Amino acid sequence: MALKAPTKVKLPVIKGAAVARKLLTADIGTWKSNPIAKTSVQWFRCEGSTKVSAAPVPTSATCVAIKGATKSRYLLSKADEGMYVTSQIEAVNTEGTAFTTAKSTRVALTPSIASNPGISGSSQIGKVLTANSGSWLAFPAAKTSVKWFRCNKETAPGAKMFGGSARCVAIKGATKARYTVSAADKGKHISALITAENVAGKTTATAESEQVAFEPSKTGNPSISGSAVVGRTLNASPGRWSAFPEAQTSFKWFRCASPTQAGSEAFARASGCVAIGGANNSSYTVKEADKDKYLSVLVKAANSAGSSTATARSTGKVG
Repeated sequence: MALKAPTKVKLPVIKGAAVARKLLTADIGTWKSNPIAKTSVQWFRCEGSTKVSAAPVPTSATCVAIKGATKSRYLLSKADEGMYVTSQIEAVNTEGTAFTTAKSTRVALTPSIASNPGISGSSQIGKVLTANSGSWLAFPAAKTSVKWFRCNKETAPGAKMFGGSARCVAIKGATKARYTVSAADKGKHISALITAENVAGKTTATAESEQVAFEPSKTGNPSISGSAVVGRTLNASPGRWSAFPEAQTSFKWFRCASPTQAGSEAFARASGCVAIGGANNSSYTVKEADKDKYLSVLVKAANSAGSSTATARSTGKVG
């Protein structure tokens, strides 16, 4: 039989699951030669795909030989994720050398966050919040899922999990993109944890929380300063209020037959209080009509969740 340099009969292929920590196997193909050729394998990591070819892997910045990867089987690593891996077969005998390259296979890429998840909608009881899953770098494309959490403190976006200080608790059954705010959420910070998953693995990311609106509640009583003397000016302080969003306060002055206490939601009927027409500012100039009466103010604190009222302790008898 005549001497013959190696020539390909069947091109090589790569078999196996292209996932980190899995094995790929290089089928060297079929060769015709005389004497019988010796074959060797070199694995390459490439930035782009390569086609099956009766030529060596192009030596360029886009394809780099993987150090030590010269067996027919190659264990994929994290460094291969998202890259294209191929094998080059070299066949050698006394008459010459030939190369073939297998069609590359792209290695699965574990999802990584490209833009943070977010929450939109109205954070009021009975209203709907919607979780946006953000965007993810992954191959193949990641599937995302949502889990809603109720937290005591605000949460930042893009973390893998909620911080312990936020004291977040998963809301039972809240695993859809849309969540209806409930009474149990009042005053809490609502957030969502997004899980992105594919064959390579899974990654989680938090959304920035939304605080649920709650109506104002009094933490410090309104008060009145100044002299209760005809012609003098009295000034009302609105007191202190806990609310979200922040409460807006308004004033209404009253003329009363007897003294009033601070902190009530309304004046007792027995105090004989009557609203003073047009007296709706924080300051009030005492009039002749107020003589021998007691002056007080009712403060109303309101926001989008509701409103509350509180009385101030009345002045002494107007002189």
